[in-house]
Amino acid sequence: MVFGAGQYNGVPSPVLQARLDHAFDLEEQGLAPLVITTGGPGGDRHFTEAEVGRDYLIQKAWQKP
Repeated sequence: MVFGAGQYNGVPSPVLQARLDHAFDLEEQGLAPLVITTGGPGGDRHFTEAEVGRDYLIQKAWQKP
């Protein structure tokens, strides 16, 4: 489970990005077969930390060589 840690207009904060990258690495190693992102909207009405995290991980998986 990746806890939210801020996002800026759809972009993960540095702390959230580090958490997401770690979760991605664990999943790639087969140590985390399921990754769940969490987090609310904070002050942003357009994005939640959970959505931003999910989208970041999906994009990272598509960019993988």
